[in-house]
Amino acid sequence: SVKARDKALEGHESGWNRMDGPKDNEPEYVFIHDLARTKGDRTLVCVLNEKLSLGLRLEFSCKNLPYFMEWKSTASGDYVLGLEPANSSVYGRPFHETEGTLHHLPPFGTETNVLKFSVLDGKEALEAADGDTTESTAESTAGNAETPTYTGIYIDSAKQAEENRSSGYMLVVVGGIGLAAIGLILADILRLPAGLMNKYMICSVTGALFLLFFVMGILSIRSSRSLKVKAESESSLTSEIKNWCSDHLTAESLDKDLFPEGETGEEIKYFRRTDKMKAMISHQFLNLDEGFLDAFVDDYYPLIFEQEKGRK
Repeated sequence: SVKARDKALEGHESGWNRMDGPKDNEPEYVFIHDLARTKGDRTLVCVLNEKLSLGLRLEFSCKNLPYFMEWKSTASGDYVLGLEPANSSVYGRPFHETEGTLHHLPPFGTETNVLKFSVLDGKEALEAADGDTTESTAESTAGNAETPTYTGIYIDSAKQAEENRSSGYMLVVVGGIGLAAIGLILADILRLPAGLMNKYMICSVTGALFLLFFVMGILSIRSSRSLKVKAESESSLTSEIKNWCSDHLTAESLDKDLFPEGETGEEIKYFRRTDKMKAMISHQFLNLDEGFLDAFVDDYYPLIFEQEKGRK
């Protein structure tokens, strides 16, 4: 579905999928899309120029980027189209706070989102992309998909442990040096320039800051140790799942009865195959973290199907 950003733009939704010729003083248009997607919350959008036989395809996950906005300006001298997947809407922070949908990133947290851009060159490529979007819409309708909500992406514990450890040591060093310098100033071993304010006021403010750095560093180092233990457990689990996949997952078994309609686009093949892989792995290994499973399947998928292509 498509809706306009505000009441001033209502009535123009029917033109969301075409770029008219440039017009002087034409206002901008912003449309909010509820995209069709597969059961795995994958989606894709395309921009197609049939006259030039040229296009662009953008693919991403609705789980991590649940909002999609289209910004279109056909004003003379400002002719542009914006495709905007995001983890928040155009209505801003107050709107999401009121709705209870504001996304938070925890201290020292990181997130990685993968967006795939493909250039479509030639009439056949445009027709194939158009077919992929049609199949995605049909699959979404058949599955009665709900509006996507944000799901935090999986962060490798070993990598996070290393990041916390390095940042922790840095904070401890900076905080320790700063506190030592404060001590030397209070002992009159180091003297501040005469033009500065009372040394006790300066030392109290900067000392509190350096103490905060030092405490945060200690906490980060402690966190890295617990993450290291978690990383060892995840590594063992990953090896166990890989061994099971090696024995039970093949290209033939995954594709069996998966494409009853016959030949289909590569992107739809990828979505259905990965959904089936997740279902089979989840059945064998219960209570897996969803982000961990997504990351594992994305990494393991090429081992099955790229090797199969190499044999052919």
